[in-house]
Amino acid sequence: MTIGVNQIVSPIKFCFLIEPNSEIKFERAVKIAFSYWGGIFSPILPFHSVLPKEFRNEYGIEYDALNYYKNTIDNFDPDIILYDNSLDEEFIKTIIEDRTLLTIEEFISDTEKGKIRYGISILELISNIIETEFKFVRNDNIKLSLPDTQNSGLFLKSFIGCFTDGFQAKIINELKSSSFFEKPEITFNNIADYFPSQNIDTLKINMEEIKVYPERHWFRGEGIYFLNEERLNDIINYWNLRALGWNIIPIPNSQIDNMYFSDFIERYCKFQLNKSENLSIINYQVSATVTEEQKKKIDLKFQEIGKKLGDKLNFGFQGWFPRFWEANRSVLEADRVLCGKIEVNSTYSQVEVQENYVKFKTDNLPFKFKYNFNLIASHKVNLSFNYFDEYLNDAGLIYGIETIDWIRLTHSYGRDKWRLSKTGLNHYVRRDDNEVNFFIPKANDFFKVFFSKSGNKLSETSNGRLANEVLKNIGGIRGSYFLQNKSSLNILDLIEDGKTVYHPQLVGEVKKSLKTNNNEQTNSYIKKIIENKIIEFGSILQCEVCHQHAFYLPSDLKETMTCAICRNNFSLPMHQPNQIKWAYRGIGPFSKNNKVGGVITVFLTLKLFNEEFAETSGNMSALIGFELIKNNKTKEVDLAVMLKEKNKDNVPPDLIFCECKTYKNFTSEDAERMIELGTEFPNSILTFATLNDELTENEKVEILRVVNNFRTGYAQRPTNPVLILTAKELLPKDFWGHFDEYENDSKPYHRHNDWIGNLCEFTVKKHLNVNTWSEVQSELWQAEMQKRNEAVHDKQHPE
Repeated sequence: MTIGVNQIVSPIKFCFLIEPNSEIKFERAVKIAFSYWGGIFSPILPFHSVLPKEFRNEYGIEYDALNYYKNTIDNFDPDIILYDNSLDEEFIKTIIEDRTLLTIEEFISDTEKGKIRYGISILELISNIIETEFKFVRNDNIKLSLPDTQNSGLFLKSFIGCFTDGFQAKIINELKSSSFFEKPEITFNNIADYFPSQNIDTLKINMEEIKVYPERHWFRGEGIYFLNEERLNDIINYWNLRALGWNIIPIPNSQIDNMYFSDFIERYCKFQLNKSENLSIINYQVSATVTEEQKKKIDLKFQEIGKKLGDKLNFGFQGWFPRFWEANRSVLEADRVLCGKIEVNSTYSQVEVQENYVKFKTDNLPFKFKYNFNLIASHKVNLSFNYFDEYLNDAGLIYGIETIDWIRLTHSYGRDKWRLSKTGLNHYVRRDDNEVNFFIPKANDFFKVFFSKSGNKLSETSNGRLANEVLKNIGGIRGSYFLQNKSSLNILDLIEDGKTVYHPQLVGEVKKSLKTNNNEQTNSYIKKIIENKIIEFGSILQCEVCHQHAFYLPSDLKETMTCAICRNNFSLPMHQPNQIKWAYRGIGPFSKNNKVGGVITVFLTLKLFNEEFAETSGNMSALIGFELIKNNKTKEVDLAVMLKEKNKDNVPPDLIFCECKTYKNFTSEDAERMIELGTEFPNSILTFATLNDELTENEKVEILRVVNNFRTGYAQRPTNPVLILTAKELLPKDFWGHFDEYENDSKPYHRHNDWIGNLCEFTVKKHLNVNTWSEVQSELWQAEMQKRNEAVHDKQHPE
C-alpha cells in the first residue's frame, strides 16, 4: 500500500495571556514574541475572568469571558499558551483544550538558563544569518540592523521589534565589534532615516522564510489602522491584527504628517492600485479615542493622496473592530479574520506502508543551525494523508477527536509530539528527532471514539455487517461502478430470488444497459461482475431421472453427475453439447429478493461522495450500518461519512448522515430520526438517498419538515443542510454527471466556495420546490431593511 503524505513546515505559535491594563506585562510579551521565530504571529490577549462592560462595549462582544477566549484561541490556534502567573490558572485550563500551558515567568527563567524548550530563538536565527549573509565581506551596504528600542515607546517596540533583556545583552556583546552590525536608536523623529531599507532587521529575521496565507485568498484582511500610540488597547489591537496575518498599516494619530508614516500610507495605496485593474477601496479603522480634529486630519491626508494617485482610489471607513472572537465562521469570513496560515514550505511525497504501519522522515527547515538549544520542539509539521481504502476499513480522515485519542488509535508514542487542531494534525519536531511513526487507524475504531464524545455508544448492526461483506466481495467502492446507470439495475433483477439467467439473455441485458453493440465491451463488463462476485458462471442441466433443471458450477461438471434436486446420478450429455446451457446466477446476498439488503443505494451514495467531493483522493472516512445508543434510546444510521472537499484544506470536514432506500419510500419515522441526529449533531448534513426517480408527495412533506426544522441561524448554511439524492443523481445518464442538471443554477463561486453546501440547497429547491437558504436570507434582509427605512421615514415625517 502506498499513501500520499503532505507536509507543511511552520514555526511554533504562542498565545500570551497577560494582566489587563499592564504596559509592563504587554511589553514583556512583545519581547518574548520577537525573540522567537515567527513570534509576531502570536496573539497577546489581556485576560479577564469577567469581561468588563467597557471592554465588551468597545468591541461589541456578545460572549462571556469563557466563550470569548475559547473562540479566540480556537481561531488563532496556538501551540503553547503562556500566561502571567498572577492569573487564574484553573479558569485558563478550561479554555485551552489540550495545548501546552506554561507561565511566562517559567518560560523566561528557562530561556535565561539556556533551557529553550519550544521554538527557535533569535540567537540561532542571527547565527544562521551571519553564516549565510555575512560570512564574506559584502560588496553592497546591507547591514544587520537591529534597532535599539529599549528607550522607545511601546508602539515602536511592537512595530519595529525588541528582544528579551538576556537576548539583547548577548546580541550586543557578540556583535558590537562586527562591521556589518548596527543598532540605531529609533524615535519618531528619525524613523524615516532607517525605514524602509534593504537591511536585515528584527522584523525580517522574525519572519525568516515564513509565508502567510489567508484561509481563503480573497478573504485576507488588510487596511490602515489610525491608532492612539499612547493607548495600550490600540497597540494590542494592531498587534493582534498582524498576528491574524493581516496586511495592517499602523499610523499613530499624532504622526500622520510624519515623513515616514505619510509615505507609508502612500506606498500602501500605490500597492493596492497596482493590484487592481479597476477601482481600489482602501479600508481604514480608527482608534476608539479618535478626536474630531484627528478625523479631519485623516480626511485631509486621504484627499491629498487621492489627488496625487488618481480617481480610481477610494477610502472606506470600517466602523467596527474586526470580530476575531466569533464562533460563527461566516462572521469570521465576513470580517476577514479567519486566522491565516503561516508556513515555510510544503511538500508531497509517496510513502510505502506495510501492514498499516506508516514511517517517514519529516521535512527539514530551510536553514541550518550550529547548535541544538531546543529541548522539546523547535518547529512543527502539519500533516495530511491521501490514501483510499476501497473497503472502508481504514479511516481516511480524522476529525473531532482529541489528541490523546489519535495517539491511542494509531499506537503512536510521544504525547508531546502530536496535536490535533482545526488546522489538522501537527507533529512537533526537534532537529535531531524527525521521524514519524504510526498505524493507520481503523474507521470503526475512529467512529466509536468520535461518537463517544457526544455520549453515544456505537453498535454495529447485522445489515451493516452484511453490507461490509458485500462491499468486500464486489471489490470495494469502485466495484460498484458496474451500476453505471438506472437500467443497469435490471441486471440485478435477472438474478434476484435465486433465478438463473442464460448467457444470451445476460448479454442482451448488458448491451441494453450499456447502450452498446460492442461485444468486447460487453464481455469485459460480464467479466467484471464475475470478478466482483456478483454473479457466478455455470451450466444448467436437465436430470435424466427427475427431469428437473438445476445449476451446476464448472467444478461440478464430470461424466457422472449427481442431481441437485433428486440426488440420483445421471450422465453428462457429452454426446449432445447443445443440451448444456451456459448460465449465471447471483452469489450470496445478490441471490436474494431485496436488492442486497438495500445496500446498493449505500454503495452508490458512497461512490458519489468519493467522486464528486473527495475526488477519489481518500479525504473521507465512512461507516455503514450501525446504531447510536444514548440514554437507552437507539438511533439507526444507514451510512455516516466524514468528508473534506478536495482543495478545501482550510474548511472543517462535514459529518454526513444518510438515510438510504432502494424503492421504498421515506417515512415520518425516517424524518424524525434525521431530526434527532441533526439536533444532536449541529452542522451535520442530513442526506436522503433513494433509487426512485422522484419523491412522492408524502415524502416531500416529511423531508420538508426536516428542512424547515433546521433553517435557523445567520451562517452561510442553515444549522443542518439537507441533501436529496434520487436515481437521477446516484445513477446519472452520464456516468460522471451526478449533478449535471444543476449546472445552469450553479456559478463558479458555488463550486469553489462550498460545493456540497450549495448542492444541498439546489436539491432541496428542485425536489421540494422551496427557496434556497441564501434566497431565504436575502428576503429576510430585504424585509429588515424595509422595516428600518420605514422607521427612519416615520421619524423624519411624523404625522
